[in-house]
Amino acid sequence: MNNYLLTKWRAFLFDLDGWIYHDDILATSSRELIKESAIYQF
Repeated sequence: MNNYLLTKWRAFLFDLDGWIYHDDILATSSRELIKESAIYQF
């Protein structure tokens, strides 16, 4: 994966983290799904 896409991915995860701090269980479960998909992607 090239650096540009990796940077975009990290920025997305960072934004998601910030969103979760202000949100509830729904956001947390969404993050878990993304973490699982990230494990399969990389």
